[in-house]
Amino acid sequence: MECEAITRHLHTLADASYKAFNARLIPNVAPETMIGIRLPRLRSYAKELLQSDEDNGTHVVKDFLGTLPHALFEENMLHAMLLSLAAHSTDEACGMRPWPCFSRMLRTSCVWMAGPTTKAFRRLVNHVVSPTNGSRIFGP
Repeated sequence: MECEAITRHLHTLADASYKAFNARLIPNVAPETMIGIRLPRLRSYAKELLQSDEDNGTHVVKDFLGTLPHALFEENMLHAMLLSLAAHSTDEACGMRPWPCFSRMLRTSCVWMAGPTTKAFRRLVNHVVSPTNGSRIFGP
C-alpha cells in the first residue's frame, strides 16, 4: 500500500523533458520504465521519506526496500539512495535483505553504470553478492 503511494508521488515529480534527456543518456534502459525525475529532487524525496519514517515511527522505507523487483528506473534509483542513506556501514547494508533480488539489481546497475567505479562501491558490491552465491562482479 505504501509502495503505491511512493510510486504515485514519484509520478508527481516527473519532468517530461528530463525523461527524454535521460533516455538518450541511458539507451539500454527501456524509456517506458523511466519517469524523468531529476536526481536532486529524488535525493530530497529519499531524505524526506527517511525523516518521515523516523518522526512517525512508520516502516514505509523498510516496506519499500523489501518490495523487489521495482518496475520503474526511478524506483531503483530511490531504492539505492535509501540504502545509502539508511545504512551506516557495509554490514548494516548487508542486513537489509532479500539478497537474491538485490544482487540481481546490483548486477543490472553495474551493466548500465558508465565510467570507473570507486573502490568502496566495488567492496560493497562484492561483499553483498559474494555471500549470496559466491560470485564476484569486480576483481579484488
